[in-house]
Amino acid sequence: MEILRKNLVIMTLYILKMSNKFILFFLAAFCSYSLLSQDLKTTEIKVVEGFVPEIPEATRLNQKASFQDTVIAITEQEYILVEEKLNSNYKIKPLNPAKVKNEKPSSFNPFEFYLIGGNLVRLKTIYNSTREVNSAYGASMSYNSKLFKVNSRKANSSFSKLHLYFKKNISKHIITTNLDFEKNSGYTYGNEKFIDENNFKTRFSYSKLSFKIYNKVLESKKLKYNTTFFISDLNEFSENRIHLSTLMNKEIKNLPFSVDFQLDNYMNYNSKQNIVSLEAQSIQIISISPSVSLQKFDIDFDVGIGVDYESDGGGLDVFPSFIAKKELVKDILLIAAGIQDNKYRNTFKSLSDENLYIHNQGTNQIIIANDTVLDLKSTEAKEFFVSMKNVLSKDEVFFGKLSLAKIENQQVFELNNNRFLVSYLDVAQLHIESEYERKINNIVDFSFAADYYYWKEKLPHKSNLVIGIASSIDLRNKIILNPSLNYFSKRYDGVDQFLSPIMHINLHVDYKYSKGLTAYLQLKNINNSTNPFWKDYQSIGFHGAFGISYSF
Repeated sequence: MEILRKNLVIMTLYILKMSNKFILFFLAAFCSYSLLSQDLKTTEIKVVEGFVPEIPEATRLNQKASFQDTVIAITEQEYILVEEKLNSNYKIKPLNPAKVKNEKPSSFNPFEFYLIGGNLVRLKTIYNSTREVNSAYGASMSYNSKLFKVNSRKANSSFSKLHLYFKKNISKHIITTNLDFEKNSGYTYGNEKFIDENNFKTRFSYSKLSFKIYNKVLESKKLKYNTTFFISDLNEFSENRIHLSTLMNKEIKNLPFSVDFQLDNYMNYNSKQNIVSLEAQSIQIISISPSVSLQKFDIDFDVGIGVDYESDGGGLDVFPSFIAKKELVKDILLIAAGIQDNKYRNTFKSLSDENLYIHNQGTNQIIIANDTVLDLKSTEAKEFFVSMKNVLSKDEVFFGKLSLAKIENQQVFELNNNRFLVSYLDVAQLHIESEYERKINNIVDFSFAADYYYWKEKLPHKSNLVIGIASSIDLRNKIILNPSLNYFSKRYDGVDQFLSPIMHINLHVDYKYSKGLTAYLQLKNINNSTNPFWKDYQSIGFHGAFGISYSF
C-alpha cells in the first residue's frame, strides 16, 4: 500500500507539469493571431526646413541660497515638587558651641610725652589705660604758647587744655564721662599806647563735665537712643550752660524714624566778682526735630521738620528739612540736594575761640576804660544746597557743594578801643566749597580745600576766599614731611579799607628715630607774611620750634 501511494503522487505531479506547458503554448498562439490581424493606416509626416535644434543655457534663478530651519526648540520644562516626609530613627549628635576669641590687641605704649621749644613752646602728655573689654580710662594735658613782640609790645598768647575720660561697657549700655578744662589767654597788642600793658591781657577759663549713655541695640525695630548731658562754666560763673539732648531711632512699619531733642539753658553774669554790677541773664532754648527716611523712585529721602523755641524774644520757629540722595553710580558718584536749618547760640566761649581780642566786661577780668558788654544772640541759617561726591579712582576723591542761605544775625567783629565788639547782620549768602584728596603713590598724599563766599554787604573781617593745601611725604616711614599752605583773601576792616590778603607757608617734619622716640621740626609762616588778619593786629612773622616725643 505504501508503494502504491507514492506512485500515485508522482503521476499526479507529472500531469500538472504537462498541463502548464500546454497552457503556455495556447496563449502564445492566440496572441500572435491577434497581432497579425491589426489594420495599420498610412500617416503623413511634415518636415519644416530650417529647424535648428538647440539646448538653452542653464540660468541660476537664486544667487544666494538660504536655509531656513523651521525646527523650534522647546526649552521649557515642567517640574512637580513632591513633598514626602522620610521617617527615620537616626539621631544627630549635637555639636558643641563654638568659642569665639577676641583678636589679640596690638601692643601700644600707654604713656606719651611731647616737648617742643623755640618761638613756640609746646608741652603735652598722654596716658591711656591698657585695652580692656568692659572699661577704659585716660588723661591728656597740653600747653602751647607763643612768645613774641610786635612793635615793641607783648604779643604773647597761650592755650592750655586738660582732658580726663572714663568709659564703661555694661550689659545693655555704654556710658562715658568726660571732664575738660581749657584756658585761652593773650595780650591785646593793637596800635594804641598804654601805660601798663599787663592790664590788657585777656583770659578765658572754661570747664565742662559731660555724661553720655547709649544702648547697644542692633535690631532696627527696637528703640535706640543716644543721650548727652553736660554742664559748663566760663570764668567762675560768668557764663554757664546746662545742656540735655537725646537722639532716638526706631523702625516703624519698615520706615526708620528719628527724633532729635535738645534743651539748653544759658546763664550769664551770675558771679559776684563782677566789678560792674550786671543783671543776671538766663536764656532757654528748646528744639525738637522729628524725621523719617524713605526710598522712592530709587532715591533716598530724609524728610523732617524742626521746631525750636527761644525765650529771649526769638519765639517759636518752625522750618522743614528735606534732603534727597541719589547714587548715580554705585560707590562712585553720589549727589544730594535739599533744604535745612542750622542754628547756634553765640556765647563768650564761642566768640573768644574765634577772636581772642574781644571786649570782656562781665567775665571776671580787669576792666579797661570805655569797656563794654558784648551782645549775645543766636545765629540762624536757612539754606538750600546741592552737593556731589565722586570717587575718581581707588585713591582719588572729590567733593563739591553749592548752597544759598538766608542768615539771620550773622556775627561780625568791629574794632572798638583796641578790642573788638560783636555786631549782627541779616545777609544772603552764596557758598561754594570743594575738597579734593589723592594718594599719588605710597610716598606722597595730596589734599586741597577751598571755600568761596559771596555777600552783597561788606562783612568786616570775613574773607570771600579761603584755600588750604596740604601734602604728606613719607620717606620709608622714617622721615615724614608735611608742607602746607593757607590763603585768606582781602577783608573789609569795618571802617573804610580792605586788609591785604594773607598767605602762610608751613612745614612740619617728623623724624622717627625708633619706635618710641620721634623728633619734630615746625616752621611756621616761612614766607614771613605780617599782613594783619584783625585790624591793627599785625600777624607774627616767621617762627619755628624743635622738639621730641617719647612713648613708653
